[in-house]
Amino acid sequence: MVVNYRQVLEHISEAVFLLDANGYIQYCNPGATRLTGYSVNDLNHQSMALLRSGGNDLIQAEYERTVALREGFTHSKNWIFRKDGSFFGVK
Repeated sequence: MVVNYRQVLEHISEAVFLLDANGYIQYCNPGATRLTGYSVNDLNHQSMALLRSGGNDLIQAEYERTVALREGFTHSKNWIFRKDGSFFGVK
């Protein structure tokens, strides 16, 4: 059975972001747009800092980018800010 990962990502309710090595969003699924209130066009090619601490948490973002490059992934607790200014915690 061949799995089309893009189809899987398009149909799950969780937010999924794929970032480049510099921490810029290269892909986000419909769950990401639904949870954040931003459109795909709003998010594509933007830094994840846009969604974190109102864009002010650049030191944490750089640390996580470094860990992700070294380990291939990162797990941390963060606050994601929606387009309307509300926020929610993610791990």
